[in-house]
Order: sequence, then structure tokens, then C-alpha cells
Amino acid sequence: MEYATLAEYCRRLEAADADETLVETLAELFRTADADHLPLVVTMVRGKVAPRWEQVELGVSSSLTREAIVRATGVDGDALETEWRDRGDLGAAAEWAVGESPQTTLVSETLTVAGVHEQIRALADLKGAGSESKRVETVAGLLADADPEEARYLVRTVLGYMRVGVGDGTIRDAVAEAFLDADGEPAPGTPTATQPAVDAVEAAFQVTNDYREVAATARDRGIDGLRELDVRLGRPVESMLAQKAEGLAAGLANVARGDDRTATVSEGRTGTEVSESTDETSPWAGRVLAEVKYDGVRVQAHVDGDDVWLFTRRLVDVTEQFPEVVAALRGRVTTDRALLDGELVGYDPESGAPVPFQEFSRRIRQEEDVAGLAAEIPAVCHLFDCLVADEETLLDAPLRERLDLLDETVAFPDPTDEPVGTRDLAPGDRDGRVTPDDEAAVSDETLPSDAAPGDDEHPTLRRAAWCVPSDEAAARSFYRAAVEAGHEGVMVKNLAASYQPGRRVGQMLKHKPVMEPLDLVVTRATYSEGRRSELLGRLFLGAYDPDAESFHEVGRLSTGYTDEELERLTERLEELVVSRDGRDVDLQPEVVLEVEYEEIQSSPEYASGYALRFPRFLGVRGDLDPSDADTVARVESLYDEQ
Repeated sequence: MEYATLAEYCRRLEAADADETLVETLAELFRTADADHLPLVVTMVRGKVAPRWEQVELGVSSSLTREAIVRATGVDGDALETEWRDRGDLGAAAEWAVGESPQTTLVSETLTVAGVHEQIRALADLKGAGSESKRVETVAGLLADADPEEARYLVRTVLGYMRVGVGDGTIRDAVAEAFLDADGEPAPGTPTATQPAVDAVEAAFQVTNDYREVAATARDRGIDGLRELDVRLGRPVESMLAQKAEGLAAGLANVARGDDRTATVSEGRTGTEVSESTDETSPWAGRVLAEVKYDGVRVQAHVDGDDVWLFTRRLVDVTEQFPEVVAALRGRVTTDRALLDGELVGYDPESGAPVPFQEFSRRIRQEEDVAGLAAEIPAVCHLFDCLVADEETLLDAPLRERLDLLDETVAFPDPTDEPVGTRDLAPGDRDGRVTPDDEAAVSDETLPSDAAPGDDEHPTLRRAAWCVPSDEAAARSFYRAAVEAGHEGVMVKNLAASYQPGRRVGQMLKHKPVMEPLDLVVTRATYSEGRRSELLGRLFLGAYDPDAESFHEVGRLSTGYTDEELERLTERLEELVVSRDGRDVDLQPEVVLEVEYEEIQSSPEYASGYALRFPRFLGVRGDLDPSDADTVARVESLYDEQ
């Protein structure tokens, strides 16, 4: 397939003025691609050259790309800067530059999708001295062979931001539209695809996390083929995410009810059968698990014989950074194959107190002297779910059954040797009420000062502290104990719920102290004045709108960071610049910050309708994707709660 074909479709996608037009155009592109090119097109239409979990970093900033455009076209650098600022898009400026180029290429090769993919993908492998020069040379070479329209999308692909309105939901709908013929109700936003077809594509993506494989399977084997796709150890599954509870009492009631108020829970491995009624006042005792919410790094542990992988919530492979956890998994997982969900938490080896996330996150970034940092901030992996046990995939199994298998799959410490607050409190063992003595036990769950994680007495792998409370008082006592122990709060989970990768679900809610910090995305920025004039010290923050897959600003941040933190943050943000206007820059919305604030105010100044009063920087949430940021709806909810 010639690259000009892909560029033409991208132009049509960019011009689409309705969801159905977007899906129809993308489906046509997918049908046009042959077997070799379909996987490439599926990723490249989003400005990527690999699925997200492969963590391919091209290492090409906007400044390097600008240099490549000048080298390939011979246009004046200042004129290019002007076009970039006026058009608000370096891709559009590249289109102008190629059209205005005074240079004539004697021999020009026709660009192909496969050839462009190969050369751009190879940029990630360039290392060491001279690698930046080689990147510029590669991009310039591609642009020298490109026509203006091809240049527009080449540059956007190199920068990883296509600006054509295509997200995961569009890919899903277009695959169903292009390749599946299934009876059922029409799916919203598609020309002809049905809801069963869309659901089949989404279910396949949940277990594979790879639309390349999903699209090829849908084309070749239809819905039956999609249903045969399964979890593959070594390839991460999207984590199931929790919504935020509007208070503990409401959270318990909502979780117990779940999405289907008349659902009957099938008998689990414990032999317990639970039926839910339509009576909103029916007790939730025995239906809901309360679990400590740790302030750490969500981690997914894959074990396949001696092979072990650790992936964060952002699907980053951090196996090398946590050797003690890998060793513990090899020693304590009792099955040949397992996929476990949990939270990595750092602990102070002297006090035994949990370490704040921003300090512990240093271990994610560490590449040298891993052992030294592991001794400074030892990690405990608190496990709370089991998604694969031997040959059985458990995504559709109820949580109650998955927890039983978690206990069978991992050799946890004897519950009688653990603090009361961390024991397995299954219904029937006790009523789940946390007494004052139990509160102290939960609070003392932290490590003693004379032992670090990893020894026989205090193992690196632990079952997350939990109970099945009998009433609201028990749940609230458990919550207080968790917060007093230095943890974030509690999770409440429906024991009958299945595991839904990549979804924020109502059957799992998190409850933390009110006015907790928000996770927000940097959308644009302004250089500071005075001694920080070279640093992006004024950052505009956006909350996520999942329906529009966009961000609405809620304020501007300019305090809370040290000079060193701001230097690192500026370096990261300057790689994401998509347009400049004097000292103002627009950014690709990729960096997530944790921000505290005094209150939320109503404000017509920002598109969200809200503004944070006195926002203050707490840290970078490198473990979160932009789509994991707090939503506009969450900001509105917190505003109403004040």
C-alpha cells in the first residue's frame, strides 16, 4: 500500500464532521488494506507504530522534527517557526514547507506504508552518540520523498499525535463496521454495525490489548474467531479501574447493587449463593468486600514457569526494577501459570511506614543501581486478584471465586501469623466487624523496624488487607484504620462481579478522604518570568471527558515544584509541543500531574465551567495514562460536595 493512500484517508478522517462518517471512512481504509498492511494501518492511523504495551519510544522531539523539515526542504527556519505558530500544528507547517521547498530531489522514491513504518519504528533502536543526528537524517529522508499531504501525516506520526479524531472507540467501531455481520440492535455512532458486533470486538481487545490482532482476526475468522482469543502471559491486560464513591455508605450500597439489580450470583467455589433483589433497602452484608487502598503502583504479575513479567497500569514493563518481587513470585506462586493483580507499595525500612507514592515512584524510573534503591525503598506486592490460574482464564468468574483461586495460587503467610486486620475474613469465619483491637492491628500492619520486606517473617508478597463487613460501622472502622496506617483509603468490591479490563466499573469503587488530590493532564503552558524564564512554570490543567475523548481545563498551576522538578517537567513537556505563540505553547495531552487545591469554584473562564483555587503541584503520575485522569464529572461532583 502506498503511503499516499493512508495520507488521503487521514485527510478524510480529519475532515469528518460526524461520528458515523469517521467510522465509515476508517472502516473503508481497513477494508482497503491487505493482510500485510492492516496491522500497520490500525496503529499508524493513531500516530503509533506499535501497540501501547510494547512501550516504543521514538525519541524524536518537535525541535528535532523541525530541524529535519528544514534539512529536507531548505525553507528558512524562522519562516517555518512562523507557519508552525500560525497553523498551530507542526504537521501542517511541514505540509507548507514541502509545498514551498526550493530544493529539488533528483531521485525520489514512492513511499509505502510498510517502508515508512519500518523506518520510523527503527528510530526507537537508535542509541548513544550520534543517535539524534541519525534520527534527524531518517526523518529528513522520509520528508524528501514526501508530497505535501504525506509530509503532514509523516510529521504527526513521528510526534505520535495524528489529530484526526480517532481513538480506541473509533477503532473498535470501525473493525466491527468493516468485517463483522451480526444480527442485533444497531450500535450508536456507526453506519451499519450492530451492538453485538461492537461488543465482540471490545471483548477481544480486552483480552489481547492489541487491535492489530483483533482486526486481522475479525477479517479472517469473524465473531467466532474473536471469541477464541484469550489472555497471553507476557502481554499485559488492561487493568479494571474503580470509580470514586460518593461517600462510604453510598459506595457500599451501589457496589452491592451493581449494574443489574436483579442479577443472581452463581454458586462460587465457596459454595455461597447470593441473590440480589430489586429492593434498594436490602442489606449488602456478605455481598461486598472492603479492602485497603494502597498508595503505590498498580502492578500486573505474569508467571509462566520460570518466566516472570511485571507491568504497571500504563502497561510499562518494570520487571527489571523489582528483582525482589520477581524472586518472591518465583518462590511463592504454586501453579505453573498465573496472572495476578496487585499494588506495589514502598516501605521505610527503619520506621516500617508506607512511603509516599512520589518517593516510591523513583523505583519505576531507576535503570542503574537497582539493588541499591531496592534496599533504600523495599517493596511489598499486595495482591488482590487472580486473572489466570494454570490453564484457566478467570475474567468472567465472580470475584469471590477469583479470590479463592488467589489463595490457592500464592503461598501467602499463615493467616494466624498475620495481624487481625489482614486475615482472610470470609463470610462465616467471623462477622467482619473491625473492633478497636482490630483497628490497632490494621494500623500495625506496617513492617516492624527490625525487618525489611523479603525475609521469612515479612514476605514481599502479601494478600491485600481486607474484610467482609457486616454493617456500615464495621466498614467505616476498617476505613479509618486504613487511613491511620498511612494508606489512601478503601476499595469496596462486589463479590459477584466479573473482571472487566480497561473499564471504570460501578461494582468496584474507591473511597478516600474528601477533597483528595486530583490527577489532571497538562494541556498547554507558558514560560515563567525572571530566573525561571527558560522553564514552563505556568501549566494549564485539564480534566478528562471520556465521551469526547478530550480534556477541559480546570485551572492553571504555578506553585509546588522545586527548580529541579520544574526542569525535569519542562524537559518532558517541550517534547510534546504542537504549536507555539510567543511564550505560550500548546501540548499533546500526555503528562498527568497530581494536584492538591484549596477548593473548586464555578468559573466561566474554563471550558469545564470550574476552576481550582490555589492548585499546588504534588508530583507527576507516571503510572497513569491521560485517559486515567480525573473526569470533568468527578470535578463537578467534588464541587457539589464542598
